[in-house]
Amino acid sequence: MTIESHPTASVEKNTDLFDTPFLSEHYDLLLADYFKTKLLDVPVYWQLLKKCTQPNPILLDIGTGTGRIISGLIAEAKREKLDISNWTFLGVDISQHMLERAKTVTSIPPKSPTVQWIKGSAQELEKLPPLCNGAQKVGFILFSAGAFSHLYEKGQPEQFFSQVAKVIEPRTGMACISIAKSFMVTETGKEFALPQIDGPKQIESKIFPGVIYENRILSNETDGNILTEKRIIDVMRKDDGQEKVIERNHVSSMFRLWSREGFTKMATHFGFEITDLMEGTEETYFTLQLKQ
Repeated sequence: MTIESHPTASVEKNTDLFDTPFLSEHYDLLLADYFKTKLLDVPVYWQLLKKCTQPNPILLDIGTGTGRIISGLIAEAKREKLDISNWTFLGVDISQHMLERAKTVTSIPPKSPTVQWIKGSAQELEKLPPLCNGAQKVGFILFSAGAFSHLYEKGQPEQFFSQVAKVIEPRTGMACISIAKSFMVTETGKEFALPQIDGPKQIESKIFPGVIYENRILSNETDGNILTEKRIIDVMRKDDGQEKVIERNHVSSMFRLWSREGFTKMATHFGFEITDLMEGTEETYFTLQLKQ
C-alpha cells in the first residue's frame, strides 16, 4: 500500500487508534452514535451483574477505554435504584490516554461502586495491583465491543484465558466476552470488514478549540483468520478559515476472526464452561464460568 503523506502535517506517524489525547477523543466521538443506537450492550452486562452473588464483588472491565461500560452500569443502577456501593469496579486499559479521558468523563454519584482506573494488559491480569498474589478474586469479568479480537498474535488468546482462570472466582464468577459479528467466521463466505459506522467525514472536537478530525478507511484485507484494516486519521485546526493538518496518523489495526466452535474449544481447554450464549444485533456474547 502506498503511504499517503501530507505536506503540511506538523506530525506524521504510524500509530494505533488511541495513542494521543486527540485520538482518544476521536474514538469516543466517532463511535458515540454506534454505541448508543446499535451496539446496546450495557443492558446485557447489567443483567449479568445482577446475577452475581459474591459479597463485596469485583468487576473487571478489560479494555475499558474511556469507561463507557462502567458509566453505563452505574447509570443502570441509579435508574433501578439498586445499591451497588459494595462493588469495586476495575477499569483496565493499555492506553493511558484512554484512562485519562475515562477519569474526566465518568460521573460517579453517591452509592456508586469504588472505581479504579488501571493501566494494564489482558495478558497480565494477575499482575494488576488489586489482584496480585491471588489476594482477591473477580466476580464478573467483561471484555466488550469485540476487543477480544485484538488478541490476534499467536498465543495471545491462550494467555488471556489462562489469566482469566487465575483471577476469576471459581464456580460462581462469570466472564462475558463479546465477539463482533464482523469478526465471526460464517459459512456464507462473506467478506469481512469492520461494522459500517464511519465513512469519510469530519468530526469537531469538543475539548480542543478549532480542532477537527477526519477519518478515512483505506483498506480491509483478510489473510487466513486475520483481518487487517488500514486508515488515516487527520487532526486539523481551522486557522483564518483554512484547515491545516497538524497531525496525520496512519493506523493499522489487526483482528483475529473466530468461529463459535473455535472459541468454545479454546475456552473449554482452559476449564471454562459456556453457560450462556446470546446473539445481539452486532455481537455474540459468550458467558463463561470456571468449573473447578
